[in-house]
Amino acid sequence: MNDHNELSEDIDHGKTGRPPMQPRAKVTREAILEASVILFSKTGYAGTTIDDIVTLAPVTKGAMYFHFSKKESIAREMLGRGSDAVTATVGKAIATGQPADRQVLMIYRELARRTQNEAIIRADLILSVDKSLSGARATYEAWTAAIEPNHTISRRVDDLLLMWRGTDPATVRMIEGASL
Repeated sequence: MNDHNELSEDIDHGKTGRPPMQPRAKVTREAILEASVILFSKTGYAGTTIDDIVTLAPVTKGAMYFHFSKKESIAREMLGRGSDAVTATVGKAIATGQPADRQVLMIYRELARRTQNEAIIRADLILSVDKSLSGARATYEAWTAAIEPNHTISRRVDDLLLMWRGTDPATVRMIEGASL
């Protein structure tokens, strides 16, 4: 799940600059992320310290800095995973070829399920609105921009609203300049 679109180039892998390869290193990295999720959820990004993270993980500061050079790097990893989850969910819904209302329903249900069951996805939601985390909003905007050229989300929401109003979206699109 380390395919973070454009964010993958920005992932900080600590001192080595490489993702962990050994199973033990992967476990340690995930322990740091899991502890950070809990703390960011309870005290927010600004209220969480590196000391808090290494105490809860429990890992040494050396191990923490081996994987992440700073607290912001942990948050960036979470934001990247959240972005990947949203992009994959939208892609799967589009691939079904279902009508717009069903695609929107699939997207919201899947994201709700993942938010409920996956702590890092919950953390992504929390971090994306945390004003103390520099650039968190940019992650959301980058995701929006990535899907905007095809107008997939906005078009599906517009179609859904039209159907709820009892209007056929295909008919509306045939009328030049028609919009909600």
